[in-house]
Order: sequence, then structure tokens, then C-alpha cells
Amino acid sequence: MCDEESGEELEFEDEEIITVPYRKGILKRSSVIIMLACTVILLISIVGVIGELIYINSSDDSSSPDFSVTPLSSGDYIKFDDDTEQEFYLFFQISDIHLEPSYDGSISVKNYCSNKNKFVEKDDNKKRVYQYGKYGCDPPEILLNKTLEGMKEVNPNPYFILLTGDLVGHDQSSSTKQLEVIVRVSNIIQEYFPKTSVFPAIGNNDLYPDYYFSSEQPSIFTTDLANLWGIWLDEDQINSFLKGGYYSVDIFSGNSKLIVLNTVLYSTERLGGDDSDDPCGQFSFLETELQDAENNNQFVILQYHIPAGVNSYDRTEPWKSKYVTSFNKILNNHKSTIKIQLGAHYHTDDYRLFPSTKDIDIDSRLSSSAVLLNPSVSPVHYNNPSFRMYNATNEKILNYVQYYADLLQSNIKESLSFEIEYSLNDAYSVKEISLETISTIVDEITYSNRLYNEYYSHKYVFYNRDRVPLLCAISTLHTDEYNECIYYYDDDHDGH
Repeated sequence: MCDEESGEELEFEDEEIITVPYRKGILKRSSVIIMLACTVILLISIVGVIGELIYINSSDDSSSPDFSVTPLSSGDYIKFDDDTEQEFYLFFQISDIHLEPSYDGSISVKNYCSNKNKFVEKDDNKKRVYQYGKYGCDPPEILLNKTLEGMKEVNPNPYFILLTGDLVGHDQSSSTKQLEVIVRVSNIIQEYFPKTSVFPAIGNNDLYPDYYFSSEQPSIFTTDLANLWGIWLDEDQINSFLKGGYYSVDIFSGNSKLIVLNTVLYSTERLGGDDSDDPCGQFSFLETELQDAENNNQFVILQYHIPAGVNSYDRTEPWKSKYVTSFNKILNNHKSTIKIQLGAHYHTDDYRLFPSTKDIDIDSRLSSSAVLLNPSVSPVHYNNPSFRMYNATNEKILNYVQYYADLLQSNIKESLSFEIEYSLNDAYSVKEISLETISTIVDEITYSNRLYNEYYSHKYVFYNRDRVPLLCAISTLHTDEYNECIYYYDDDHDGH
């Protein structure tokens, strides 16, 4: 046996040793009988497995292929049950990296593990160095590297990567420092995926000061961003970006369109802007792009950083009300064209639905569009770091798989790797990602306690604030042992 805290082996002083008389003939006959019995059991097991597979294949009415059986890469073709073939695409999404150049694991969470402030609470006698980051703090560069390594292990040649805003750690000291971090993050991503297109969206923390976006465009800052992200965007996209931080891209062999918006323009916290009905002409741009997609029979993915709706954490509305109304009107006008919206900002794995009508009973509410909110790389909101992989064809988005790293155990073991957290299809028994399927999931987590708990376990990416206290209570009898156990797992915990 092994003591969990000391790691020493324990021996029982009074252990009784039992001896069995050796009889050669009996042993030989017994071995033959045992081998025959094991062979029979093995054959029965194989037959059972084959029968189970036949049953599953014959009873499954899914029209989607099983990606766990045959790994696919972008550009491969997949065959559906109705004998149609469609080109397959795989893409990643990461957001809210919040890289902190001044990260120091010996500095307290109370100071966000950063030496940016003059007066910091530091303890050089901590048990571990927290090299990958801490819950409650923005992360060091190594966590971004490990995230990109994890993505590359899943697929080294994705069709594209969505970078959904907030590359920079909170509260940088100047616009120069702000841009330096954006350049560093962009260069690191380019180093890991030199042949992959990356489509970034502006987040509020990418701006200096936070939420500042001038109505006078192009500004010096957006020009700097355009020059930097020219490694990924073409001339037309750059020219559009310079008007207000938005642009569009034809994807999936031209059968679909990605529209990237700058939703900082609609934020209640925005600085440097006016109160016009269409800041920087983005609504007009969106309407034109959606109509163009409709005319060309393309389905659309919207990507942006800050979502509309209510922030459940503090019950605030992140968008000004009139912009929510204008945006929802556009969504209603193009309901059949918009496949899904992909947002971020809250650092959590969550959903949002836009209602198709106003003042309707919530239990019978119809929706015009659905939003998937991507959880963050940064663990500052007490979540595990994560990235998301999507499977799609030129007609539909089939599934996403969420990957995560257990930050607590990674720091203890001094080794970090990403593993599958869940697949949307498997978790909620859906066949594709669309308004209809996300609406169904929301209905099910509303009325099923089991599925609500499934949803909630993913919200903070398997971060469980009670894990250490509960496990320590299970394995200790006295308060001093309990406190030692807490300290072993986390010598900088603050009650989370």
C-alpha cells in the first residue's frame, strides 16, 4: 500500500504468509483446464462484441459518420447513409488567452500572480512553482505553447483556426505593451501552424485602454493590427478590417461564409465611441454580407468576442439595448442563412438563444439564432484551460469536441497535456450543430436535472471548486492532517 501524502510504502508487521502445497500432476492438469476455460471465455467475448457491433450498426439511424472509427483530415470526403458524399473540414477555436508576460507563480492570487503592481504579496517558500498558471490568474507563455501543442497533436493541419478575441492579459501598462503581447501571441500561433489560416476577432482586452475603440477609423492601433494580421488576411479583408474591425471570408470551398464582427462597438463599456445607430457601419456590412450569402446559397458562421444577452455572473447586459434590437432584427431576417454564432468573453462553455419574437411566454419561446460560447485558455475565472475542435462539411457543422487540461494536477505532476472533455453529439445525443439542435439542448437541460448537471460540469471546463476540500475530508481524520492535505494540493488557495 502507499500513503497518498508521503508516498512511502507501508508494511504490515503481522502479515501471515500462506503456503500452498505443490503437486506437479494436479498443477499440470489444472493448467490445461484453466487454459481451455479461458479460451472458451475469450471466444464467447469476441462473439459477443461482434454481435453488439452488428446490433449497434443495424439499429443506429444516424445520418452522420462515426469520426471515432476513421480519423479524417480537412479535404477528405465522407459518405453518409443516403450515399451522398461531402467534403470534410476540421477547424479549431481558441479564445481568451490573456497572455501575461509578468506572470510569477510565487505571487499570490490576490495580486493576480503578476508583479505589475508595486506592492505584491509574494511567498518564495511555496511548495511548487505553478509553471503552467494558477486558477484566478492570467497565464504564462508556456500554457499557450502547451495549448497549441495539444491542438497540433489532435490535428496538425486544420482547415483554419478561429481566434475569438482577448489575446492580452488584463491591465497592461500601455498601448505599446498591449501591442507587444498581441504580436507575441500571433507569432507563437504562426510558429505552431505556419500553413494554417487564422481568423482573429477583436476582444475588449485587445484594446488599450480596455474597451477603447475610436469611431475615427482607421486608427493607429487598428492599422497596427491590420499590418500584423496581414499574415492571415487578404487585401479585401484588411481593407474591411480597417473600417471597424470586421471582415468576411469564404470558407469550405466557397460553399459557406465566415463573418467576423467587432462587438466591442456595441458594448455598454465602450470608450471612444459615439452613440450612432450603426457604429462604424458594421450593421450595414453585416446585412450586405448575409444577403450576399443568401443569394449564393451559402450558410454563415458568425464569430465575435462579446455576446449579447445577460451576463449571469453579475446580471449585467454587455450590449446597449438598441444594438441588441438592431442585431436581432438582422438575425430574424436571415434566420435560414445563419448556421451558428460563435462567441467568447465569459471564459465559460455556454449557450445563448436569440428570440424570434418579443414578449412571448418563455416556455414556448421560438428562437431566431443560437450562440455557442467558447471557454477560455486563461484560468483567471477559475476554469481549466481548453480548446475546441469542430467537424463540418460544406452543408452543415457536424459536431465539436472540447479538449481540456487539468491545471491542478498538471502543476503537481509538472506535466501538462490535453484530453477530451466531451463531444457535443455524444453528451446530448444530437447529430449536428444548428439552431434546432442547440434549442433542443437548452430545452433538455432546462427540464432534465441529469442533463443540467452534465451542462454545468462543462461550464467551467471540469473545474470543481470543492474537489480538494472534499477529497481531503475523505482521506483524513483530524484538522491538522486535513490542512496539510489542502496545502499539498494548493498552497495558495483562497476559498475557491
